[in-house]
Amino acid sequence: TSPHGQYTMFHQAYKQLHSLVHELSRSKYDRLWLAQYLGMYSIDQDGPYRDSISCICDDICSTRLPLFILCPNGRTNNGLKS
Repeated sequence: TSPHGQYTMFHQAYKQLHSLVHELSRSKYDRLWLAQYLGMYSIDQDGPYRDSISCICDDICSTRLPLFILCPNGRTNNGLKS
């Protein structure tokens, strides 16, 4: 990935959805977007949608994006292990 997270799912979702926030949040549908993975046959009956949300959350909490600064325990890998 790039140092600025340009190839993450979070970045892809942001690029495609940021200008549609007002319309999507008032939508009559139960999902904010349709998830389709290239090269994979999938019917979006919650599987790809849930997976896309999980990937976006993983990106947000990872070091691939400069959104958060690790606390001292995170930098030294001390503390509770999950």
